[in-house]
Amino acid sequence: MSEITAIRSPEIIAAEINSIKAQTQKIMLQSSIEIGRRLAEAKAAVGHGNWTKWLKQSVDYSDRTAANLMRIFNEYGNGQEKLFGSSNQQAFAALNYTQAIALLGIHDEDERAEFVEKNDIDNMSTRELEKAVKERDQAKAEAEQAAKRAEKLSEDLQTEKAAKKVAEDTAFDLLAEKEKLTADKEKESQRAAELEKQLAEAKPEDKEKIKKLKKDLAEQKAKVKELNDRLAEPIKAAIVEKVPEATEEELKALHEQVEKLQAATGQEKAVLEFKTYFDIVKNDAEKLLGAIDKIENPEMKTKCRAAAGKVLDVIREQVKGTCSQ
Repeated sequence: MSEITAIRSPEIIAAEINSIKAQTQKIMLQSSIEIGRRLAEAKAAVGHGNWTKWLKQSVDYSDRTAANLMRIFNEYGNGQEKLFGSSNQQAFAALNYTQAIALLGIHDEDERAEFVEKNDIDNMSTRELEKAVKERDQAKAEAEQAAKRAEKLSEDLQTEKAAKKVAEDTAFDLLAEKEKLTADKEKESQRAAELEKQLAEAKPEDKEKIKKLKKDLAEQKAKVKELNDRLAEPIKAAIVEKVPEATEEELKALHEQVEKLQAATGQEKAVLEFKTYFDIVKNDAEKLLGAIDKIENPEMKTKCRAAAGKVLDVIREQVKGTCSQ
């Protein structure tokens, strides 16, 4: 008996226990599916008003527990062809209860099936699976935020370009009007000069003619003055400058970020996150140093430099600790 005990090492016993645990969890999943199936049937039979009372008296379940069990049935036991198709069937069949619960964090059936295709679920622990689902949700949220920011920038860009086009068209129309006014002024000035010449050549005894010429000349000079005044007015077109290159570059970078986040998985997401935060820290550090340089008080500048140094020391120590792990 002592020899058998010696052969069965703690490692072997642990392996057997973990195997039994895994089998038990798979049985729990299948049992939960069947319980959920029957709960859904019972809920339709007893009616909504009697549901909570029936749960308590008949099966001693809370509303929340019953809802979870029915959801497991709906998600895993109701003939989901996308989840249990030829490419996914083996992976889902190998799920244990806790892994199945972790996958419920992905609410969309298509997205859950896609997640299973892209990840080696067979060789993932429950904790690893939960972490992968969390990283996937975080990457999806970041991609959606980046997409919204890109969409907003794109709209702003189109608005600026449209405003620029309108302003340019308006300026062109005004310039064309100025050219027409200049031509009209020349024409009316020549007419005024002709009237002045006629007035100078008129005989003193032609009083009626002189009177009419003076009247026509006054009206003509008024026309010329009006044209001069209109020509003196500034061009009031809102000339929009060229769309800043920084805006176009940011929009391009955001589109690239969206594509990378949507395509990345696992460690790739972590690297993308590092690059994003690294650029932010780098840019903010440059702004911080620039702000310190603007401080004129020597004592205050020394204090600010010391404070910035302490922050950098903390980051340096944490980086060393992370690298040593």
